[in-house]
Amino acid sequence: MKQIWRLGITSVLLLVSSLGFANSDDKPQLLGFEHKNLRSGQVTDLKQLKGKPVAIMFFEPECSWCIKQARVLNQLQEQCNQSFTPVMLGVHGNFVALKRALFDLGVKLPAYRASKSLVKAMGGIPATPIMLVTDEQGRYRKYYRGLTKETKLKPLLCEPQTATIASL
Repeated sequence: MKQIWRLGITSVLLLVSSLGFANSDDKPQLLGFEHKNLRSGQVTDLKQLKGKPVAIMFFEPECSWCIKQARVLNQLQEQCNQSFTPVMLGVHGNFVALKRALFDLGVKLPAYRASKSLVKAMGGIPATPIMLVTDEQGRYRKYYRGLTKETKLKPLLCEPQTATIASL
């Protein structure tokens, strides 16, 4: 089942790139979608995050694994001296439920309600946590489904200049 989902997400990401969201490297550009900030209520894209790798974590209300994943990202960001930007995107809930879930996560990471267009382009979010990692330009680099341990994330996020996709 996991392989089927991976094939599906890869197909969707290739589709997104063919729709014009990718740059010349033919990797989907993930920072251009607009999301509603769960703290301020403002709608914005994430293009201002270019310059560092970005770890986009999808979370939902009542997700104990999301709490654990958010804490892993928070700790990893501190250990890596802010060398990447973690962003949390809420799904499967209304604005109030996602704000409550954000409070339950117990971290101060940037958090938004995921745009419907991104969720649609991905073919939906079947379960959480799901993470998408971008390179410094906001292009898709890697995804993870389920709780992802620090040991898998650290080479990709803390040492982006030396990590290669083939080595992961």
